[in-house]
Formats: sequence, structure tokens, C-alpha cells
Amino acid sequence: KADFADYDENANTFTARGNVYYRNYDQNEVLYCDRVEYNTDTERGTFHHVRGYAKTKVVARPGVLTTQQPFYFEGAYAEKFEDRYILHDGFLTDCLLPRPWWRLRAPVFDVIPGERAIAHHAWFYLVRFPLFYAPVFYKSLEKEPRKSGFIIPTIGNSSIRGPELSYGYYWAINRSFDLLYRGQYYVNAGAAQHIDF
Repeated sequence: KADFADYDENANTFTARGNVYYRNYDQNEVLYCDRVEYNTDTERGTFHHVRGYAKTKVVARPGVLTTQQPFYFEGAYAEKFEDRYILHDGFLTDCLLPRPWWRLRAPVFDVIPGERAIAHHAWFYLVRFPLFYAPVFYKSLEKEPRKSGFIIPTIGNSSIRGPELSYGYYWAINRSFDLLYRGQYYVNAGAAQHIDF
């Protein structure tokens, strides 16, 4: 839907501008933008000043937190290549807008809705404060994500051991096995290591 739209039957291109609303029922995603150029044959297009969200079908189990809108995104523009989006100069979050609790900001995101998002040269923001930089950051968008990788470092405080830094690595060995390594460094007590198999 849009305020103004043109369709070229010979080239199968659709151009729309003004309050553009795009809905993909196959991938359960919604986009809003100022202007779009879209080819109905190749399913490729460019969305300018884009924002939107992708929903997922979550099978809830006891003790598992679920959400109907797993991630929101905004960007200067997004390129659509069939089932993939390249989001430029934007952010990604799974918090409610307009004031997300956290967000991941990057010049380029490679997003496959319902599967994964990869951010290049990303900054992780907590409210408005940048916490850390990652040259490449992977965020799973799957219903039951399992992927090997480093765990986001955390900072905390223990009344007995003092300030702490926690870090780790998760290894998804196969469908039935995984291994989690966590290291903690306490200022007053030294290092602690944990392995869960």
C-alpha cells in the first residue's frame, strides 16, 4: 500500500512513494518506508528510510520466554534479495519501540528473517550508552537457536569477591550435545572456570 504507486508491466517493476506499507505473508514480516522500487519477478527491491519487524511462529515450552515480535529494525535503506535483506546504517532490537532497552547499531546488517542477522562493525547500546564494539556480531532469529560462538562479556559485583568480569564460549557439538565454558575474573579472589556439558 502507498499514497502513490506505479507499475510497469513490461519490466514487472513496482514503484511506490508516500507512507509505503509492505507485508510478506510467506516470511511473516512488515516494512514501512518512504519509497520503494520492487521487481515482482526477481523479488528484489530497495526500501528507503525503512523500519519494520518480523514475527515468528514460536512453539512455547514451560520455562521458555517467547515473544510475538522477535526483532525490530530501522535503517537509511534496505535492499531485498529474495529472502534476504541488507540493511544499511540502522539498528536491530527485540525490545519495544520507541525506547528500546538495548539495540545493536551497525553500518551494515545481513538479515534472513526467521534465521539470523549478522552485523558488521557493530556497537551494542544499553539504553543510550555504547557498551562494546564487535567487528562481526551474529544474532540468531530462530525459534530454538543453537550456534557455536563467544558469549557476550558481562560485568558484575560480588559482595565477597569484589567486581567481576565474566566471559565464555558456547559449543553446539551436535543436535544432542553442547558444551558451555564460562570464565570469571574477580578482583579480590582471582579467576574461576566453569564447564557445563
